[in-house]
Amino acid sequence: MITWVIPQLAIAEVSDLDGITLDTDTLLVDARLYFNKKGDPIKGIDSELAIVENILQYNRRVIVFCDGGMDRSPFIVAKVLCVLFDDYEMGDAYRFIKEKRPHIVEHYEWGE
Repeated sequence: MITWVIPQLAIAEVSDLDGITLDTDTLLVDARLYFNKKGDPIKGIDSELAIVENILQYNRRVIVFCDGGMDRSPFIVAKVLCVLFDDYEMGDAYRFIKEKRPHIVEHYEWGE
């Protein structure tokens, strides 16, 4: 199930995307591309995520997905929320996400 964390930003697992029709204002972001083969976030992830933040500023919608929608995509969304809401830290972002998608896994070891 696609979970809209805020009206323009969602988390999904890859199977949620089967058969959906996207409008021109919705961008899919594959969170798997932001992690190396060991499963750690890539260096420079913050600058890569600036693209997502810019898209949101133009009132476009973004669906961030990974295999299960439990680890990588929530991490990416949490990072974006920390930029969108200046007073948010990763813990705040994860708590906010868990209100809407309770089965996520928090990965503080991946860094702030």
